Amino acid sequence: MWALPHTLQSKRSPEGTSLSVVVPGDAGGTWCARRENGAWRLYVGSPPDADARVSIDPDTAWRLCTRGLSREEAEELVIVEGDLELGARVRAMISIIA
Repeated sequence: MWALPHTLQSKRSPEGTSLSVVVPGDAGGTWCARRENGAWRLYVGSPPDADARVSIDPDTAWRLCTRGLSREEAEELVIVEGDLELGARVRAMISIIA
């Protein structure tokens, strides 16, 4: 999820806007990107009042971040609630997984 703030950097949201990402299971976790001082910051955990909530199963998460599936496929597999425009940006996330 280190790539999440970078993925959101072009999204000019009001201060305090937050996006929660949940990947269930032993290999997963819960993270929050929050807009603070003009930048997106990453935190572990999730506020109950997140503006957008994204759920991704572990298999989809690693395939998404390594470009192992298309945006169209991601659209069907990544569940977004709340602010759909903000949450949909997760589908464009690219990361290096070691």
